[in-house]
Formats: sequence, structure tokens, C-alpha cells
Amino acid sequence: MSVVPIAGEDLHLTQTVLTQRSQETTSDWKRTSDQKIMRPEDLLLAPELTPEQIDQFLSQYGFKDPQAADRNLQLMAEDLSIRETLARIIGQLLKGAQASPDPDAAFNNFERLLSVVTHQANFLGFLGDTPEALEALTLLCGTSPFSSEILVRNPEYFYWLLDQLGSTWTKSRDSYLQEARQASSRFLDPAQALHALARLKRREMLRIAARDILKISDVIGTVTELSNLADAILQLVYEICFARLVDRFGAPQFQDEHGKYHAARFTILGMGKLGGRELNYSSDIDLIYVFDGEQGATVSSETVERGQKGRTHPIAETGFPLGGISNPDFFKKLAQSITHELSNVTEEGYFYRVDLRLRPEGSAGSVASSLSACKNYYATWGETFERLALIKARPVAGSAELGQEFCEAFNPFVYRKFLDFAALEEIQEIKTRINSKLGSKQKQASHVKLGTGGIREIEFFVQALQLIYGGCHPDLQERSTVKALGKLLEHHFLSTNEHHELRQAYLFLRDLEHKLQMVFHFQTHELPTTPDELYKCARRLGIQGNSMSETLDQFSRTYQKHTTQVSRIFQNLIALKRDGASAGQLREASLALNKNLTENEAFAILSKHGFEDLKTAFHQIVLLRDAPSFAHSPSKMRNLLANLLPPLLLALQSSADPDAGLAYFEKFASTLGERESLYTLLNESSQVLKRLIRVLSSSHFLADFLCRRPEFFDSLIREDSLERRKKLSDLRDQLRLSRRDTTTFEASQSSLRSFQQIELFRIGTKDILGQLTRSQVGKQLAELAEVCLNAAFDIACQKLEAQFEPQFSEWAKDHFAILALGKLGGSDLSYNSDLDLICFYSVDDARESTETQHRFVRLIECLDEILSVSRGEGSIYKIDLRLRPEGKKGELVVALHRYQEYLESRVEDWERLALVRHRFVLGGRKIRARLKKLIEGVVYRPELGSSAVRDILRLRQRMEVELAKEAEDQRFHVKAGSGGLLDIEFATQLLQMKHGCQHPKLRVSNTLLALKKLQHLQLITEPQFRTLCQGYEFLRFLENRLRLASPYGAASFSRGPKTLGKLARLLNHRVEHRVASAQDLEHTYLRMTQNIRSAFQEIVTNLSRA
Repeated sequence: MSVVPIAGEDLHLTQTVLTQRSQETTSDWKRTSDQKIMRPEDLLLAPELTPEQIDQFLSQYGFKDPQAADRNLQLMAEDLSIRETLARIIGQLLKGAQASPDPDAAFNNFERLLSVVTHQANFLGFLGDTPEALEALTLLCGTSPFSSEILVRNPEYFYWLLDQLGSTWTKSRDSYLQEARQASSRFLDPAQALHALARLKRREMLRIAARDILKISDVIGTVTELSNLADAILQLVYEICFARLVDRFGAPQFQDEHGKYHAARFTILGMGKLGGRELNYSSDIDLIYVFDGEQGATVSSETVERGQKGRTHPIAETGFPLGGISNPDFFKKLAQSITHELSNVTEEGYFYRVDLRLRPEGSAGSVASSLSACKNYYATWGETFERLALIKARPVAGSAELGQEFCEAFNPFVYRKFLDFAALEEIQEIKTRINSKLGSKQKQASHVKLGTGGIREIEFFVQALQLIYGGCHPDLQERSTVKALGKLLEHHFLSTNEHHELRQAYLFLRDLEHKLQMVFHFQTHELPTTPDELYKCARRLGIQGNSMSETLDQFSRTYQKHTTQVSRIFQNLIALKRDGASAGQLREASLALNKNLTENEAFAILSKHGFEDLKTAFHQIVLLRDAPSFAHSPSKMRNLLANLLPPLLLALQSSADPDAGLAYFEKFASTLGERESLYTLLNESSQVLKRLIRVLSSSHFLADFLCRRPEFFDSLIREDSLERRKKLSDLRDQLRLSRRDTTTFEASQSSLRSFQQIELFRIGTKDILGQLTRSQVGKQLAELAEVCLNAAFDIACQKLEAQFEPQFSEWAKDHFAILALGKLGGSDLSYNSDLDLICFYSVDDARESTETQHRFVRLIECLDEILSVSRGEGSIYKIDLRLRPEGKKGELVVALHRYQEYLESRVEDWERLALVRHRFVLGGRKIRARLKKLIEGVVYRPELGSSAVRDILRLRQRMEVELAKEAEDQRFHVKAGSGGLLDIEFATQLLQMKHGCQHPKLRVSNTLLALKKLQHLQLITEPQFRTLCQGYEFLRFLENRLRLASPYGAASFSRGPKTLGKLARLLNHRVEHRVASAQDLEHTYLRMTQNIRSAFQEIVTNLSRA
């Protein structure tokens, strides 16, 4: 695009203007066009420019979208009188845009500003005559869209801004107060006065940002002005709201001990960055509202006048003024009104987001507190983290005297003259807690505030040293982080080099934080994720290389240098190692047994141990504390529990789920009734305690078992029961021994259920404690199922012998077989897995088939009753017979000759795939041999066929859509999801079907074993082998953990950070897959499944082509 076409009567004028350009211009253009040289003014005056020429020319100035830049330019020049003027400064405008972080934004915002300027020609002429003004404007437009928006809304601010930029002094609080009073005093209506203040704030935010962008002000100057501006706004909002309430309710007063009346006072304390005069462009402001005279009430001016004339004061007569309200109610309304006006969004915008959570009792506390209530709170419940917060407390509005009284009253609480052992323990606990919180964010290297070596680490480091040494060195009691660093250097708590590194890092990171927030005035602390936006960020900081990559590299090196130095100093100087339970923890445990303990005190203790629901956790402690004691020694049980609580809380703190662990511990203890022996044992054996908490916090499945059957606890006490590896023969012998004295069907069934639950608990416990590999877990669970299945068969046969014949058991064993498929078939079972089975029988004479089938159907029904029917304590196993011929419509037990007919005529490809993982778990030798030959003949054919591959692939896709529903449910499905276990199993089984005829060694039912044989035969690549094996182990491990953790044995999990975080902590107990955070788990899962899906697609594609 070049000159914008103009229709109508303006067309002649356009042509005239262009004709009046000397022939030299035309000839120059032709000459320069031939030489492919353009001048900036050609963008506005040359009659014929191609889009390619415009793109090539504007790209030299850093424009990412040259066509959009040209459209903005043509919009500016729609008026012909403006076009000539604009052409004279276009070169300067382009250079100014090029010097900005975002040339495209510079042009766009410049055009928007020009469109609202009243006298555009004069404006452009002024810019042409004042190059420094044009340079400043384009830099502002290309750096901060938020500031540009202010100029577009109020273009009259431009000349005022230029005048302000000529001054280098930092505006004081008093200066801002004066301007704020002038702006608001012209309006009697409070709403209009507040709007005037909002306009003042908007104008000053423009000025502060412009001074920052043009390097007139440094970081300290910027945060100081932002804080001073906030102070002034807060003071005027307070005055307006106070006057409005006084008009309605009267002025708050109180009577002293001498009977004299005084005006009640109200102060606003700034905390955090506002208190330290370190405010950001888009900071929340942390406030605490405090008042005095809580026993008084509001009094109208007429009432005060009556009192001054000697009449009896109405408060003295009635205790409450007519039409008035109590001072606490008044100041509560005042606090609410101030908060509302500060954060309310109007047509003029809003002032500040307000955060009141640092007030006494946090979110549960009153919005405004009396000074005496604050003293009581901090004296009774004040915690060390509140001492840290109060370091920055500063009166910012209202009564400065009351604010100063507040700070002086709590100075001894914050800065103690000595450090006793308990105080040291408190500080140590805080450091551990903060380190834990930071630890979950250390992977987020892009977080300027909370990341490793970020602003928070510098602030905490400084405040921790102030807390420790500020009482003995009063000059360390400094609210500003930079000034406090200087004081720490003076007292040699920092070396010169450490002070320099921390100070420079703090200034750089705060400047970076400003440059992130000044873009759109968002409260963000994270670095951009795209190279383009990160490049703009670096440019806003003044970092400029010869190329984009050089600029990004320079920024990265600078950022890494500062954060690395901060992290090193932070770790070296304040990290305290802990060894066992401290005296402070023991005292906390003793307090936990105090029936007079308040919830806040209990929450302070429990919050250090990782509990999410403090109220419920405290309730569990109360249940433990108030449980019925022993009549002969109630004090002994209390002492046992007092000694147990510290290691118990410590074990819970490091567990996967402290809340669940404590709830199950209380439930388990309550099932025992008499607790003395339990507490004694756990006090004497820390290993048993750790094992118990590990199980209770990691698995609802196992914890429910333990609470229902507390005798399982013996397996946690006896280490030999956990350490010894049980063979299949051991399981059979143990089960046979347990059933030896059973005489009835019900007793045999109950004995089998108890055996299965004890062994399942043993395997799960060893798994949770890391004493079994994932493959060992799968094999042992399969062996347990096989033993139980055979035992159930024996029990069923014994029951049916009474109906049929005494020799039924022996006859059935010869003529009956059970084929296991799926995970049981592969000797790699999961927790809570159904048993996929097909049952067969054979007869010598087909005429006997009907009666024989009837007997075996009764056998299957009885077998299902034993294993699947729940009798109060759940079923032993669920049997799934749907993989039999014809599925649910087919016969429960299949005659061998009919199965042969089915395989030869009607078997489908997906059934052949399922039969790859077949294994006989019960049956006579002859029937098993005949079935094996039949099955292998139909599964391992000479040719697989591309149609079979396509059919199976369609089945896989259908299962992913209908079963997994990952996108719909926002969950990860370990089995059926994209890249899940089915991808691995289907790929492996397809390869076995393809090559199993030629390579009989591939005819194995275990997936990992099959993969190893495929790799040995070079039928899969080494990368495919590694991807599928590692993925299988990871996903099966994850599946087992999910089934243990969930009471329902779920195979999917939410993508939400809370679920991922808990699951990550659960996985972290394993050596093989240590996942430190929710983010890491999600990253690992996605990486694994994406790699699996790629390998699956490669294998299926190759098989389809073969």
C-alpha cells in the first residue's frame, strides 16, 4: 500500500498536490526506484509502491508487520494537509520507532494518539521542531501500551508531560498530597472528588512510567514515587469517606478515665511493598486498619456543642448517643468504605487492589481492629511470620500519631532484645517452611518474584536477619530492602561482595518486574514464554544486541547471573539444617494436648506440617486427645501421646498426604480401643511408625483394609513378614494350611477372603515401602490371583460333589480349563484388576455335551459366587467373562469342539489380538495342550494382513474416544488415553501376531518379555524398544499408585495441580521415578505418552505397509 486513494472532490486536490511536487521528485523516485533505494517520505508521497517494497523498507526498522505499520501511516496522513507535514518528520518517526522495544506498537499507538489530537498539523509541526519530544513520544508508545492508552484518553497530558520530564526531582508525599487536595477540593460531591483523584492518579502513573522509560528516574526513584502517590490517594480517600460517614452518623469519640471526651482516631497501616516504599506499577496494596476508643460512640456536632455549653453529655445520660453508632461499627463501615472506593471500578478506572489478609486473624478477623485488640492478638497468637510482616508496617494515611503508637507498641514483638532457644526454633521453622514453598517453584525459573534467586529470596533473607539482630541493633529496623542491605553491611552481617551482589540483583529484578507490569498494567511476575515478547522485555530494560538472538542471550546471561548469586547467598547464609524433633516441636506437641488450645494456636502448629484442611486436622488431634483414657492411668496415656505427636507430625509432614494420613491414623487407633500398647510400640520403634504413616497416607485402599482388619498391623511390626519373598508354592502351602480346619462352604470362602486380603496387604505395603520393583508387584499379584482362583475351584467342586458325584472334582480337573487373558494372562496384574477369563470343557462323546455343559455352568456360577459376591468386606476378585466367544451372548463355558469351529469361522481380529496374552491358570494337561495348539494356530498365522491392522487400529481409536475422554474430562487416562498402556500392548501384540509364526519364541504372554524378544530379533528398533519398555514401566507404576491411592481403584487422574501435586508426592517415594512437583509429573507424563504414541504410530504404519 502507498498513498491512500481518495474519492470525490478530493481527487483533484490529490492530483494537484502530487503534480506540484517538482519534476525532480518524480525523476528522483524513478531513479531511486531503479536503484531500489527508498527514502522515508516515499511511504507518503511516492505514487506507486508495491507491498514488497513497503515490506522490505519497513522491515529495516524492526517492524514485524510492515503492512499494518503502513496502514497506520496512511491513516495518519488521510488529511492532505497533514500528509506533507508528516512526510517531513517521517524519518525521525521511523528512527524513534526503531529505537523502541516494539516498533509496531509505537506506530499503532502514535496513530491512535494523532487521531484524537485536535490540531494535528500544529502537533506534528511541534514534533518536527522538537526532535527530543518526538523521540520520547515514540519510545513511550513502543514501550508501554498502558501509558499510551492514558495519552490517547487524555491527549492534553502530552505537553504537560514534556514539561514534567524536564525535572529530575522525585515527588514527595507532601507534594502529592498538595496536588491531590487541589484536584479533589473543587468538587463538593464525594463521587466527583474521587473521580478527580482517579484522574490525578492516571496522569501521575503516566508521568512516573515516562520518567522510568526515558531513564530520568532509577528503580529507587520509581518505587518511591509510586508509594508516595499511593499514600496521598489513600489519605484523600480516607478523608472523603470519613467526612461522608460523619455526616451520616456523627464523629466517633470516647471518654477517658477522667471523664474527658476525645476524638477517636483511625489509621491505615501500609504493609509489604507499600510499607517499605517499594510499590510496583500493578501491586496489590496490603493494608491494616486500626482505631482507638473502642468503648465510645459517634456524636453529632450539635451534641458536641451542647456538651461544650455545660449541658449533660448524651452519652453520659444514656450510654449511647441518639442516632449514633458504636465506634467499632463506625470504623468497620469506614474501613469497608475505603476498601470499596479504592478497588471499585468506575468510568475513571480504579485506584488499587486491596489485600487485607495481613490483619490480625487474617481473613477471619475484623476488617478494622482496635489498638487494644491488636495488642491482645499479637501478645497471644502472634506468629513469627507476622513479625516478619510487621517489619515493613508504616502509617500511610489517617492518624499518623496512632499509626506511630501501633509501630512502637509492637516493636518489642518484632525486634526482641535477645534470642532464646524457642525463638531460634521459631525462626528455623519459618525458614524451613519458606524453603519448602520456594522448593515447589524452583523449577519455574521464569518467575521473577518467587523463582529461585528471585525477589522473594532477597526480601526474606534481609527480613530474617533483621528479625534476628534488629533488637540488638536498632538501626537495622529499616523498612526499605535496599537501605536494610546497607545497614547489614555496616554491621558486617554481609560482606562487601555479598552486599553488592544482592543490591544489584534486587535493583535489576525490580526493574525487570516493572518492565513486565508497565506493558498492560497487569500484576505479573513471570517472564514471557515467546522469544518475541522476551526480546521486547529485554529491550525495555535497555538491553540491546546486534541481533535478536544476541539480545536474548545477553538478557539470559544477566538474569542467570543475578538469580544464581542470590540463590547461592540465600542458601549459604540462612539455610538451617535440622536433625530430628526440636525442643520447640516438643513444646508444640505438648500444647496440642491442652484442652484450652484455641483453633488459631492449633492451626499455627499444624500449618507447619503440610496439612491442607487445618480445621479437620485439628479435629483429628482433638479426637486423639479426648479419646477415652484408661481408668488406671489416664496421665500415662496423655504422656505417651505427647511423646508420640512430634515424630507423628514429622512423619506426616514428609508423607504423600498428611491430611489423609492423620485421619486414617485416628480411625485406626479408634478401632483398637485400648491405645496404650499402640502408643508405646510407636514411641519405641520409629521405623514401625514411619511404615504405618507411609501406608496410611499413601493408599486409601490399604488404609481401609487396615482399619477394617487391625490385625494386619502385625505385618508392619514383623519385618520378616515384609522382607521374605513368597514363592508360588509358599502361597499354596499357606492357603492350604489356613483352610485345613474349615468344614463348610461359607467357612472356606471366608478363609480364602482373609488369605487374599492379608497377602494383598503384604504386597501393597511392600510396594509402598519401596521393597518391590514394579514388575515384582505385577508378578506377585498375578500369582496371588492364580492361587486364589485354584482354591476357589476346589471349594466350588467340593460343594458340587454333593449335587453330582463324589468324584466330580477329579473328573472336572481333567475335562475343564480356565484361560486367563489380559494382565492376568501376562502374569502382570494390577491392584483391583478384574480377572479376564474364558472357561472351557471337553468331552469324549459329543452326546454327553448337554449334561456336561450344565455341570460346568454350575461350576462357573459357584466359582463366581465365591470370588465375586461381596459379603460385607468386599469381593475377592471380579471375574470378567466377556472375552468368550459371542461375548455376553455366548455360553459361560465353551465346549472345545465348538471353540474350534468358532476360531476357524467367526473369530475377529481383535479377539486374535486379545489371545496373544493367553495363559492357562487351571485345567487338565490334555485339554490345555489341545487349546494351546488351536489358539496359536489362529493367532500366529503366516500373514497378518493390512486389513487386520486397520481393524485393530480403529478399535484402538474408538477406545481412546469412548473410554479415555481425556480432552472432554480434562483427565489423563493411563490405559486408554493417547500414548497409554493400550498403545504399548497393541503395538507389541501386533508385532507378535505378525512374526510369531516364523519366530515361535515370540509366543509369550508377558508384554515386557515380548518386547525383549522382539528387540533381540531386531524386529523393533532400539529407540522403539527403550520408549515402549520405559513407558510401560512408568505407566504401570503410575497405574498401581493410582489404584492404591483411590478407594475406587481409578486408572485416570485429573490434570488439576492439586491432584497432580498429591500424586507427585506419592510417586516421589519411589527410587525409580522421583517426580518432585506437579509440573514435573505432568511434563514427564506428556513426554512419555507422546513418545509412546510416536513409536506406536511408527510400528502400525510399518505393519500396514507390509
